[in-house]
Amino acid sequence: MQVISSTDKHFFEDVKKRLTQFGSKECNFLKVELLFYETLQVARHYGSNPAENDLLAALKHLQLVGFAEAKTKCSKVAAQERLIKRFIGQFRAVLGSALKKEPCLNPPA
Repeated sequence: MQVISSTDKHFFEDVKKRLTQFGSKECNFLKVELLFYETLQVARHYGSNPAENDLLAALKHLQLVGFAEAKTKCSKVAAQERLIKRFIGQFRAVLGSALKKEPCLNPPA
């Protein structure tokens, strides 16, 4: 995988901050979902093959497991918000690992 650009690193940092601001309330999950899909789009700039793009692979795995679980409707709001909180934690962890990569001078074309 290519090294993450400084512009994209700033985007990931902003996403992490916004996730913290939104919290795990069910009413804010749509905002979290939109951020997740924006992040997937940015990850695809580094290649659309998950075998060659670690960030995309991690996000795709999170989409299959954590995101699907967070979208599951629960009978109790507290249970739903626990699933959302878990997804947000996993999402933040993926972003954190992407931020540890050294920035490159030019973003990918």
